[in-house]
Amino acid sequence: MEPLTHAAAGVAALQALPRPVLKRLFCLNRSPCQPYGLPFRGESALFPPGLDRRGLAAVVLISLVPDLDALSLLAGPQAFLVLHGGLLHGLALVPLLALCCLPLFRLFRQAGTPPASWARVWLFCCGLLCLHLWLDAVTPWGTKLFAPFSGERWRGNAVSCLDPLMLLAPLAGIVLSVRRRSPRPARWALVWLPGYPCLGLAYDAILEQACRADFAAQGRHIGRLAVLPDVFVPGLRRVVYEEELPKMTTLVCVEGLLAPEHFYGPRLCEFTSRELPAKLRASSPLGAAFLDAALLPWTPVPPDRATAWAEGEHIVLVQDERFGSSIPAVRHFLTGFWGDPPAPLRLRQAYPRDAGGQGPPSREELRLPFGAWTFGRPAPGLDAEPGLR
Repeated sequence: MEPLTHAAAGVAALQALPRPVLKRLFCLNRSPCQPYGLPFRGESALFPPGLDRRGLAAVVLISLVPDLDALSLLAGPQAFLVLHGGLLHGLALVPLLALCCLPLFRLFRQAGTPPASWARVWLFCCGLLCLHLWLDAVTPWGTKLFAPFSGERWRGNAVSCLDPLMLLAPLAGIVLSVRRRSPRPARWALVWLPGYPCLGLAYDAILEQACRADFAAQGRHIGRLAVLPDVFVPGLRRVVYEEELPKMTTLVCVEGLLAPEHFYGPRLCEFTSRELPAKLRASSPLGAAFLDAALLPWTPVPPDRATAWAEGEHIVLVQDERFGSSIPAVRHFLTGFWGDPPAPLRLRQAYPRDAGGQGPPSREELRLPFGAWTFGRPAPGLDAEPGLR
């Protein structure tokens, strides 16, 4: 989930607490405290008087703490694929992370504010971190909830990472709570944050069962199948599935799914080899990291394959349609950011033509939603060309 939704959810969680709980949480004794600084003053304030804008900043920062693993991008895209959504997004580390977040309230506390109950603040920090994990776990990217005990990534596929309804609900709760000086709108926003993804999970289960039944009635042999949210458009779904074919090939298809047996948009299909996962894992460490992060990757025909073949190279393109769209207008819009095809998670490998696609690739290009990296292998070991392009 994008950072703005995490921050808004944390502020909404703060506003949703009853005022007596807020006073006990941040201002235990009855000594006078400075006002919060919003349009309220004194006893009419929604927030405890001892928590000013700096305390609100602490809540926002704590809501974003698990995403510190995104800094692994500084160590390279391979580290990002492995570490983002990993240990810091595990439930086992929540108590320790909450303990490390306690000094933030001390740093942002106003001078003269009475000391708070750190046990209660610690519980509140645990709640903010668990809310962050939930928002990430219901997206197609997913998180390793049981790290470090398990490296399996749990993907809810209930909402898109850029779902506008997940952002507008906490923002509306915050604005209405401030205007009405009541925690009720923020509480309804907190009900929406788990309720809306749960509805999405139930809807996905219904669509998946209907799709499998429809394919079985047609006599088609379907392997893995995933129902995914359409990016930017809440409520719309896309189904990505593998259809087993003879001669060690698989047909991977992506179709927009509006309702059971009601498809929309163009049908995207590509033939790929059943040996793709094994080849990708053995090709390079970057290929193995891409495979672990991808969901139902496939190998479309590269548009520059003929040119590369004439130049003595064999090109293998592997992409993940998990974050795409089946709406032609949206796909055209995303093409301007992610290229053609508009797949934000894509790996392009170049092999010497004489090697027949065997051995390590001579060049690799990894595309993520926010950039692309090119790696060359002029000598043993992977050497990245400097810079992000």
